[in-house]
Amino acid sequence: MELARACKAALLALGLFFAALPWAQAQEFVIKVQTVGDVKYANGGFGMEEREAMRALAGQFNLHLMFSVDLRSAFVAGVALTVADPKGGTVFELADAGPWTHVQLPPGRYRVSATYKGVSQARTVSLGARPSILHFQWKAAPEEVGEADAR
Repeated sequence: MELARACKAALLALGLFFAALPWAQAQEFVIKVQTVGDVKYANGGFGMEEREAMRALAGQFNLHLMFSVDLRSAFVAGVALTVADPKGGTVFELADAGPWTHVQLPPGRYRVSATYKGVSQARTVSLGARPSILHFQWKAAPEEVGEADAR
């Protein structure tokens, strides 16, 4: 009788372990570090799991980009991102960046351009020993403000 109970308890524990295993593995790979040419990057940040994953990865990168609309600082994705060197040569491009993008680039000066819903912005950044953060923020369209007020 005790042996049967112990076996049932062990099977239950084993079942819970294997049921939780895919969830634990998914947590580990919520955001993947990717490479384009010599540039390493991570992109994402929607939802608590992705934000936590992006925070955990941040130390691997020297350029941190955030994209939002001023409407309650709502983070956005779908941003066309280009990073160029001082001569205008593209060193990194991402067609669907955001809401957070971390990039690892060699020290130097870069022009970062971001386009969201047809509106472009650009910033110049000098990367050295310390990480840099750039926040691109767009104005909300009047229809977006009306939708938020209706909520």
